[in-house]
Amino acid sequence: MAISSFKTAKKLCSLSNWNISNLQLQKLMYLSHLFYLGRKGKPLISRPFEAWKLGPVSPDVYQRVKIFKNRPVLNVFYGIKTIEEDNLLYKEEALFLADIYQKLAQKTAGELVDMTHIKDGAWDKAQKNQLYSVIKESDILEEYNKFYKKYD
Repeated sequence: MAISSFKTAKKLCSLSNWNISNLQLQKLMYLSHLFYLGRKGKPLISRPFEAWKLGPVSPDVYQRVKIFKNRPVLNVFYGIKTIEEDNLLYKEEALFLADIYQKLAQKTAGELVDMTHIKDGAWDKAQKNQLYSVIKESDILEEYNKFYKKYD
């Protein structure tokens, strides 16, 4: 079952000890979604990502955390249950996020940007098309299969 973008953001921020920027959060959310979709064949996050000029973005999370600019995102997710508080309904997703965060945490913001801006990747395709801003799940899955599956 896909989880909300806010639950995902809260979990990733918590895993970082509230020490990641909005840019890093957006990239980590997108890459988490990409790897989950590739490995499990189903979406991690329930709302689609949009192709903005600077990369894939979860618009609702962006609106909530944009006030932090390039500073670490603080807990602005009050009233949103953590994945663990939600009756362990999302145990698989919580474990996955912890694992993927561990693998991506050492990457710089620039490296995360490079990973989400791959030529002919899902974000690049949506940017070129300009007829839609939503990044298609099928394009995200294709990006995983084409660029990441062999290393995963």
